[in-house]
Amino acid sequence: MPSIDLDLYGARLRLTSESGEIIEELRRDFAFFLAPPAARQPLLHLDLKLGPSPRAPAWPITLWTRGYRVVDRWPRRWVRYRDGAMAEIDATLGRGTIWADSLDRLHELGYLCALSRAGEELDSRGLHRVHALGFSWGGQGGLLLLSSGGGKTTLALELSRLPGFSVLSDDTPLLTSDLTLRAFPLRLAFRSDADLSGIPAEALRPFRRLDYGDKSLLDAEFLGRPPKSVPLRWLLLGRRGQGPSFERAGKGETLISLGLNLVVGWGVPQMAEFRLRPLAFRMLARAATSRARLSLRALEARQAHRFVLGGEPRLAAEALRCFVGGTS
Repeated sequence: MPSIDLDLYGARLRLTSESGEIIEELRRDFAFFLAPPAARQPLLHLDLKLGPSPRAPAWPITLWTRGYRVVDRWPRRWVRYRDGAMAEIDATLGRGTIWADSLDRLHELGYLCALSRAGEELDSRGLHRVHALGFSWGGQGGLLLLSSGGGKTTLALELSRLPGFSVLSDDTPLLTSDLTLRAFPLRLAFRSDADLSGIPAEALRPFRRLDYGDKSLLDAEFLGRPPKSVPLRWLLLGRRGQGPSFERAGKGETLISLGLNLVVGWGVPQMAEFRLRPLAFRMLARAATSRARLSLRALEARQAHRFVLGGEPRLAAEALRCFVGGTS
């Protein structure tokens, strides 16, 4: 059966499917983390099945939202999505299965489930994902905290074209307790109306999502292979407006931004239908406490700057190059 093994800084996953097409999509998504099969059991062995889902228990419902409902019979959990897709996870065996009627939906759920489980393990090791653009320049690293849809991915593409820059992640770099950034490159997702002229067609893929509109996916390898880790030097709060420009940011607004993008992880794949489960609240509280301490450490150790990007990504990238060059 087609499969891939992944090693995300010690969080090992195995993804399998009878559909070679799905496995190829995920291989391209996680290319930076591909690993040879290991003898030990992975954290999660996830099997992706194309087709209708089987019958599942209807009770007791432990979580219900507009998009799904969850039934728990420890150690098994069933998640039934409103479009008919379903996931079944066995916590003690570290195995899961996802069913969906379309390749796009199966791809979407498999990708998000894998990231959610890996993120949970990384949190336990003090490796926390930040919703930000992570970059390196001159052996030092920077974080640009910016809300979803604010232009991180487009700016990442422009930075990759400038000598000296490497993109650690366009969306979720890792930050450690000693304020080191670690690379976490995944496929880049652009809106369907983005200008991707000049990018070879073979590096792009269409991607249709259930609730968030169509995207074009670009393989992370197109941006080059980044360094695995660099010390955090620049902390930037991204804003839209007339620019590009930089100015010092106050501690209050920096703390709010770190709270949203690091402590809460707004925009970080951490699916509630998999993470909110019986007996997991102590683990979630420990992760939140660790993230909060890390935010305070970054606040005290690094002066943040407000970065108003303006409307032209190329000019914003050039402005960032001048800024880091003048402050290094």
